[in-house]
Amino acid sequence: DYQLYKALEQQYRTGLENLNEQLPDMKAELVFANRQLQFRPSLEELRMKYYREMKSFIAIPASSFGGVGGAPDIFKRMPERNVSGLAAVYAKAEQLFLRLSTMLSSLESWVVLGTVDLEALVEKHLKSADDWDLNFKLLRTKRKDADKLPDTYNVDCINISAVPFKAAIDDQLQRLNDVLILSRSEER
Repeated sequence: DYQLYKALEQQYRTGLENLNEQLPDMKAELVFANRQLQFRPSLEELRMKYYREMKSFIAIPASSFGGVGGAPDIFKRMPERNVSGLAAVYAKAEQLFLRLSTMLSSLESWVVLGTVDLEALVEKHLKSADDWDLNFKLLRTKRKDADKLPDTYNVDCINISAVPFKAAIDDQLQRLNDVLILSRSEER
């Protein structure tokens, strides 16, 4: 059992080092709902699922190995004998969720049009024909830029579909286009 333990512990340590990349893939979507950009399932739900998967990996030596008869209890002590590896696993998990939060924050500017009253904004800021022309040009440029955004983001074992996010951007840009057209025709 001791020789088996040594071999399994080496694999366990290797698994701990790469755990955030080796866990089963988790799927999420980037959505614009309730006037804010968010993950579905929520970041908190992703965190709970991630930690549940992590816990089941950490518990493998204690729950799955009984040895071949000599000293089966040594396998149950494997997680506590690898505390430094476990601390690194938890630190990497927090880094993962920090990267997800940072990604969310970096994309929020794309959906800012969904958080404001477009009619009031256009009425307040557009006064001349040049203002409308400039905004139509900016709108075309923004649409081209939005088309270049990826459909998926992969952050370690979390695969995030950006299709709903891109649809929200398209809807908001179309709504701005409609508001610009209506306000322009009212100005004439």
